[in-house]
Amino acid sequence: MLVAPFDDSGGGQTGVAVANELADLLNEQNNGAMVVRQTEQRPADSAEAIRLAEQHAADVLIWGTVQAGETLNRPALLPRLTYLPQGHYGPYAWEGYSTRFAMPRTFDLAPYPLNGQVIVPPVLEALARYHAGDADVAYTLLGDLLASYPLEPALPRALRGNILWARGLYTEAAEEYELALVQPLNERGRLANNLWVILQDGSDPAAPQMLQQTLALVEDGNMAALHYNMGMVALEDGRTAEAITELERARAMLPDNAPRVPLLVTLAQAHREAGNLAAAAAVLQQAEQRRNSESSTYAPPDLQQLVQWQYGAAVMEQKGLLGLAELTNASGSLLWALEASEPFTTDQLEPSGERLRQAVELSRQRVEGWQRIATASAASNEIVDLENTINDLDAVVVVASAQAELALADLQRQQYYLALHKIELRQALGPSEQNLFASILGGTLRNEAPIADALALLETLEQSNPESPALLLAHASARLTRNDSETDRIEADQYYDRIIALAPARPEGPYGKGQVALLRGDLDAARQWNEQALARDPAFYPAHATLARIAEEQGNWQMALQHLRVLAQQYPRRETTLRLASLLRQGGPVAYNEAQQVLQPLIDQNDPAALTELGAFSATQDR
Repeated sequence: MLVAPFDDSGGGQTGVAVANELADLLNEQNNGAMVVRQTEQRPADSAEAIRLAEQHAADVLIWGTVQAGETLNRPALLPRLTYLPQGHYGPYAWEGYSTRFAMPRTFDLAPYPLNGQVIVPPVLEALARYHAGDADVAYTLLGDLLASYPLEPALPRALRGNILWARGLYTEAAEEYELALVQPLNERGRLANNLWVILQDGSDPAAPQMLQQTLALVEDGNMAALHYNMGMVALEDGRTAEAITELERARAMLPDNAPRVPLLVTLAQAHREAGNLAAAAAVLQQAEQRRNSESSTYAPPDLQQLVQWQYGAAVMEQKGLLGLAELTNASGSLLWALEASEPFTTDQLEPSGERLRQAVELSRQRVEGWQRIATASAASNEIVDLENTINDLDAVVVVASAQAELALADLQRQQYYLALHKIELRQALGPSEQNLFASILGGTLRNEAPIADALALLETLEQSNPESPALLLAHASARLTRNDSETDRIEADQYYDRIIALAPARPEGPYGKGQVALLRGDLDAARQWNEQALARDPAFYPAHATLARIAEEQGNWQMALQHLRVLAQQYPRRETTLRLASLLRQGGPVAYNEAQQVLQPLIDQNDPAALTELGAFSATQDR
């Protein structure tokens, strides 16, 4: 806390005296939550106040005006507060806060002169609690202040809104922010951005309109949080190129004294989904290098381990998914790419599996850590003293409880990916030629451990989300991969029926029923189901892969070529290129030119298989 002389519109003696009084009072009442210092410089405006706070590395600068000849204990002070959190900051431990929220830097505390002795110390006490991570206590203190004194709403309402958001109470948080936005403020765009985040997280239909208001309030769009949030929305919508652009803008604008790991992890995800796998790996390497230092630099000491677990799990999750993407050379949906790919080897799969296992373990520790804090908070005498009713006591501990729920959601997502990985591993443990199509010809799988582990994970996840199409798909895939008996095929078919009922527009349900038909040797039914999948989504390229196989099996070369051409465009992989070229060669001289064009990119890379195929073309032409 840095206290500056107040402007008394005179010789300055009153302003200095009142600042001295306030500093002495804060030191007397200080319980160790703050360090109080003074400066002889008196800021003339907000910009100068910000520079002064930065110069002294102060979290808070108290300045403003006072009536000449008055004292601190009379209604004569109009305090202003410049708030620039430095170093350890409680909200950085909340998932989704860092980089997404942007608080105004200067606040007027009151609309007219007040008794500084009575009001300023409890405001700073609440702020110190909030800053240190004691958000539930801060929420109560701020509520008491709003009920007792005529404060300007922006600071207390925004802080309470942040705490309610951290509790997962999005409607109530939005209401606090709407009250905060009533106050005229130089940086209202920052409050508007935060309200947009809250509405977005609460799936409120007013979120798009709030974004437009935010854009109108933010001059030149010059705010890292705004671009980060816009990048996240673009990523969720599948607009990866736009997401990368916005996230890179956010990275360029982010202050040096702010955490970067959450942004880097999101940027790596965007690059991975766009197919920029080398860029994703480079960004993840930066996140890996920073995750431990940032957790100790920016989180309060008693929350640092939680943040370290959070960052570590996020990085390991993305590294695991990137490893799978590198195997499939995928952009877009990783699940589609895995479905369309041939089985991998255990050696290929092991690195990504280890990273996903690490992510799961770190998230499990984080869940347990937040749960311990919630339990300890419930037993805190300090909280009991602050709360008057059982209902209030229940409410005051929910920041830790809500953070535990968010950590649990991360854990469950990572367990889901680990289950999918185990299904892939089960395929790798089968015969070298094993895949869904080859199993028509009698291929079998062995080694039940990965499937048993996958099903155990999926059954646990299904308890909290029994109607999730993603989980139902994974259940069905596990049974098709195991394929020990007709029971597996019947159960998989039933899962696909449920998926069709829950998500009739998605292609995976009909596609899955086509895979069941393949396992039963019914090629005509398999073809019809895969055609239905493409009717639902023409971009669903796993169906083209299956239809090409069926057409080859039935001797329909033209139909196989048609599907392989589309597959080569939608999912360009070396294996697809070689299959297409080989099939073209079998079609006779009329297809030679196309085949050579298809092979040329691989030939330019001196790919041995492509050169062999080219040699086969030459031999065929000679004959």
